[in-house]
Amino acid sequence: MKDRAPGLRDRLAAIVAGDDPRFGNRFDEAMLIVILVSLAALGLETVPAIPGWLHTLCIWIERASILLFTAEYAARLGTAKKAWKYATSFWGVIDFLAVAPWWLTMGGAGFQAIRSLRLLRILRALKLVRHLAAIDRVRRAFELVREEMAVFGLLALILLFIAGVGIYEFEHEAQPVAFSSIPQSLWFVVVTLTTVGYGDVYPVTTGGKLFTVLILVTGIGIVALPTSLITTGLTRAREEEKARKQKPAAEQT
Repeated sequence: MKDRAPGLRDRLAAIVAGDDPRFGNRFDEAMLIVILVSLAALGLETVPAIPGWLHTLCIWIERASILLFTAEYAARLGTAKKAWKYATSFWGVIDFLAVAPWWLTMGGAGFQAIRSLRLLRILRALKLVRHLAAIDRVRRAFELVREEMAVFGLLALILLFIAGVGIYEFEHEAQPVAFSSIPQSLWFVVVTLTTVGYGDVYPVTTGGKLFTVLILVTGIGIVALPTSLITTGLTRAREEEKARKQKPAAEQT
């Protein structure tokens, strides 16, 4: 008995999910272009010296992109096996919020309060992630190293607290305002580890300076370790993906 040919709904579902062998990748690539163009237009709209024709073009790009995003949302909602499950999922909410503010703010002067919702337009940037095939690999990489990352996170918190207590002990008497408490000292430790700096607050005692150097050296390890873990996870995820692709080819032979 021959398999039933996929219907229009099944074909559309495969296309928007990126699984269709002919149009799946093309759909993702087209949506990526639409998102990038719409974000560029969104940024150009705010330029004060923009020519009138270019501002008008940005408005039309905004309208066209909203119509395309709305059609995409309707297609995903209509082809989902469980529409409510898609609508309440992370990407379903993002897809909805990317278009809903525009439609809600078409009501004129009486909708000035709702117009603030247009700030949610920036959420369409998150739609970029949906159409990047590599995002599944990144997600899988985090799944593979999540236990190691959890242990590292706990150790990092312990080290931060120890560093906060240490710098407090060294600097509290010399700078009772800047290092008034351990929580205040923790803030100094965090911004020092991230190399952001903390304005006019810096250690003045010899012990505090030496301890800050130790904090900075520790910060290098704090940054390097999760990077190596994620790199390892990405390598493993790529190997798994390669093995999955090779398996069907081996079965056919």
